Amino acid sequence: MIARAIVASIVFAAAGPATAQAQQVASERDRERIGFAEARGGWGFQFGETDYVPDGPPGDFKHPLTNGFAVGGTAGVFITTDLAAIASYEFARAQSRSGEIEGAVADIDGEISYHTALVGARLHRALGPGEIVGELGAGIVFPFETELTFEYDEALEPLGITGEGTRVTNYNVGYGGRAMFGFRLPIVEELYVSNYVALEAFQSSNNGRETELENFVTDFEQEPPEPTTAVIEFDDDGGEQPSTYPVSSVRVQLALGYQF
Repeated sequence: MIARAIVASIVFAAAGPATAQAQQVASERDRERIGFAEARGGWGFQFGETDYVPDGPPGDFKHPLTNGFAVGGTAGVFITTDLAAIASYEFARAQSRSGEIEGAVADIDGEISYHTALVGARLHRALGPGEIVGELGAGIVFPFETELTFEYDEALEPLGITGEGTRVTNYNVGYGGRAMFGFRLPIVEELYVSNYVALEAFQSSNNGRETELENFVTDFEQEPPEPTTAVIEFDDDGGEQPSTYPVSSVRVQLALGYQF
């Protein structure tokens, strides 16, 4: 019995300072990790509507996959040792693969660019020399536009259709969110680098907005086809029926950050 008491005393004597030291380290870490700010950039794929890039014959369409870059930044304040409240801004731009309509359009290109702002939470978990990072956020995509450009084929010159035709469709503020996962690695002092995979999804509509057509042929099956220059207004209470548009993407991103 006396031997057990002695062993227990030794264990508690050794564990006490160790526990106190761990608590002290955690406390110091809490004081040190006040917040962070980072800038990031990346490349990936943007998923658009099915009629985004027509491809001959008329009525057929290429897969609406577009690719492009995104740049932005995130700032956060640590609520606990590993959990931070964040605010984020990003600008993204993507361009489609080229398409064509034989004997009518030599080249078709689609473009989209937009700005997003989100708030959310970021969780850190220590792993090896760095940390695993997971983030969830909700926010908005600001009013944006999509642009479709036709470069007309020489075969249409006898009909007086030459040069380029454009269709620009404007959309409202949309709502959605982002999920991000990656790894953060310290480099020197408070500086760190991160690698992320980010998935975003927003939903918008063109209700109350308009589409601008400039020398744009809307129907190549019409005999003869005619280019149109006009402004089409979309409204639930009149005019053309509005439609929705999903702004969705998946990107690989690199970030340089500073922790304070």
